[in-house]
Amino acid sequence: MMKLTSFLTACALSAVALAAQPTAAKGSLTMLSEGERVRAEFIDGDYLRMESGDPEQGYMLMRDGKLYSVANQGGMTMVIDIADAMRMMGDAMEVPQDDLNNEFEGFVSLEATGRTTTVDGIEGEYYLLTTKENDGTESTEEILMTDNQVVVDFNLAMLNMVEIMLEAMGEEQPEGFAYMRANTVEKGLGVLQQDNNYELTDINDAEPAAERFVLPAEPMKLPGMGG
Repeated sequence: MMKLTSFLTACALSAVALAAQPTAAKGSLTMLSEGERVRAEFIDGDYLRMESGDPEQGYMLMRDGKLYSVANQGGMTMVIDIADAMRMMGDAMEVPQDDLNNEFEGFVSLEATGRTTTVDGIEGEYYLLTTKENDGTESTEEILMTDNQVVVDFNLAMLNMVEIMLEAMGEEQPEGFAYMRANTVEKGLGVLQQDNNYELTDINDAEPAAERFVLPAEPMKLPGMGG
């Protein structure tokens, strides 16, 4: 299952308005994040498939407002509702709410630099993101933002994924999440690169086949979930 912390800041920075979608959101791309290489496919911001290419790790699938982990073990396909698993694990989750707050509550500003560059044929502009640590120390890093529609639509799907996870943990979005979203939502921008920890490549605007988002089996019943 994908690590939640690998995507949090990028998701918040690249949120876009649901109502501002003139055409169907669709596409595929490769995400490089914290040493992981993940291929993502999506449709309409509500259907998202992410996989590393390692058959043993399987893939993650978002659809119908839920998030699933799909893997093949011993020739048997196993589908797990990630929200159910998170609720069952409770305090055992490796991403406590304090960590989520630390990701977002330190937001200070996001400012355009006016400097642009082109990566893999996609034009972007550098922004300065300033955040504050709990001890009051501020730090600034450069991120590359773009209005490329595939990048923007992908980040909408990522935002939806994070919201599902937060809801499963029984937590509201940290206030800083909303602050960062407000600083990008009206601009229709997405994050193309962030420092040396996040990069999108192999961006394609072709619509993935619908069967890529079909659950291969019914979700497993987990102990303690009833039924």
